[in-house]
Amino acid sequence: MPRSAPRLRRPRWTWPRRRGAGSSGRIQFSRLEEDDFETQCLATPSAAVDPGWFPDRFAQCRRGTGIHDVFDADNVKVGEVRVSLIIMGFAVDGDRKVDYSVRVLGITKVNAPDLVLGTVSIGMWFACGVSLTPCAEPAAPSRVDTVSGWLAVNYFTTILRSPETADPGDQRVQRRFALVLDLATPGQPFLPGPPIEAMYSNVRYDSAKYVGKLRGTVFLDHRLVFVVDERLENQDESAQHIRQAFDHPVLTFPSWAGKSVPGKDDGIPSADDEPLTRMYNPALNDANRARSQQICKNLFGEWDGDLVNCDEFPFASTYEGSKNGTEANNGLQRFSVRLIDAADNQYVGRQMLEVEFYRPLRILDGDKYFVRVVF
Repeated sequence: MPRSAPRLRRPRWTWPRRRGAGSSGRIQFSRLEEDDFETQCLATPSAAVDPGWFPDRFAQCRRGTGIHDVFDADNVKVGEVRVSLIIMGFAVDGDRKVDYSVRVLGITKVNAPDLVLGTVSIGMWFACGVSLTPCAEPAAPSRVDTVSGWLAVNYFTTILRSPETADPGDQRVQRRFALVLDLATPGQPFLPGPPIEAMYSNVRYDSAKYVGKLRGTVFLDHRLVFVVDERLENQDESAQHIRQAFDHPVLTFPSWAGKSVPGKDDGIPSADDEPLTRMYNPALNDANRARSQQICKNLFGEWDGDLVNCDEFPFASTYEGSKNGTEANNGLQRFSVRLIDAADNQYVGRQMLEVEFYRPLRILDGDKYFVRVVF
């Protein structure tokens, strides 16, 4: 029997915990705490197309078949060697590294009846950037074995680390990693095609003092979505405000014909998407809040801050906020303000957005995300 890698389970401490329905965009994947990640990947349609399936910012899975052409001595194609794979990547909140595990599901040939498949050699490694050569920094080991060897020990694992630097300040290192398959036919009168790319990851290593842990790594192709739930009493007024800003912006203040508000997640990614952008700049964040407060006072007069707050959307912690966004849009006021319950406003803005979304998902200044309202 072939010796397989042990069943991979995502370490429990890395998976988001359920804090109550609608607490943030992370809860939709909480069921994976108990489920086998590989099994989920095999059952998820998006894992079969680039760039793969991302249950959150710290996990990626891609499954598929790498197809190598095989040629005769006259350079005429005579067949193919097909390698079926499942590739799983795990980034880490707390360390600048990515763990990859590749499992070979099967190796077959199409045509080329004289090709002895068992002695064909298959190499695997991770390449950086557009090159198909092994990464030099971080160093990427490789595995080269015969088809028989791969079927006997059907996995390949590696860890890619970002070099640490002495600078204790904020750092960002972006990398594109690609799993490369290479074919060789030693001792046989056949010529293999060139190496092929089986999957890729866009990864960011970072060091930042204003998120949960000083260092970490994320997959950049995960679509970040912040979720608020209109059905829950502790956030219903915030959710109603956001939904009206998205769906009926002309009925929100300030009101003007043709008004639209950015940030909506409609579940269908497109080139017309307008995400929000996190702004980590305390002075500019405060400037957004001050602008919103002034508009609220002009509209509603004075209020009891223990009972109600001036709620703003997009959030003050975004580049699309009331002051910064208006200046960036040549004076167009693409935001909304209103008075809502104080506890609701503070729970959504502090607990949900800052504590449960920005920090654990390593959402840094300039990172894009969307907002979804459940109702």
